[in-house]
Amino acid sequence: MKRLILFLLLNSIFQLASFAQTTDTIYVDENFKITSKYAYAYYRILQQYSNNNQLYLQTDYYKTGEVKQIGTYILKSNKVLTGKNYNKLKNQNKLTPDSIWTMYYEPGMLGTVNEYKAGKLILSYWMDYNLNDKIYITTDKMPIFPGGPNALKAHISRAIQYPMNTAAMKESGRAYVSFWINKKGEVENVHLARSCGSRILDLEALRVVSTIPNFLPGIVDGMPVIVSYTIPITFSLQ
Repeated sequence: MKRLILFLLLNSIFQLASFAQTTDTIYVDENFKITSKYAYAYYRILQQYSNNNQLYLQTDYYKTGEVKQIGTYILKSNKVLTGKNYNKLKNQNKLTPDSIWTMYYEPGMLGTVNEYKAGKLILSYWMDYNLNDKIYITTDKMPIFPGGPNALKAHISRAIQYPMNTAAMKESGRAYVSFWINKKGEVENVHLARSCGSRILDLEALRVVSTIPNFLPGIVDGMPVIVSYTIPITFSLQ
């Protein structure tokens, strides 16, 4: 863990040597929305690569100077990236994330890591310090349910037991349930991501997901990993 954090910090320092100049400083709030220097939670430094004027390093710092977030953008414009045009260029999809973006929960405590290639997210995880392990969202090889997605849908349809008192009230809706697929392919840590508006149906959605059999686990660099999943469970009376 410490070795990974050290590697990321050293890599960031190495990258900084490739920059010709700072193009701007931006102040952002806790949600990374641009604000004034009198109400900021983090400050953002934009720097341009000396060997490629379309590449920019964005580094967000805590007020104390430690790194909160760091990553590279590809700018699809002839303009120089500044605080004044930052949001406009992002909204126009002219800022494309590239390479590795790293965020820290707190100074020196690795949080999330996202890896991009040509603007596409190819690898994503966050650190769970209770498990001292990475929880992946996107992997080299995602978990596979035996028989494929249609087999998973069929299992869920068979497992759903519409609560009779709910049916009498004509309730319906869609609950979103999150869970982990562990390194053995087992479903665990089942929890509600979004309610369908009915506690009875929410509880049934959680029960149904808990009955899902093992997946083939997700793979990164040839090794099984923990992967976070979210699926919808729909209740509809015909």
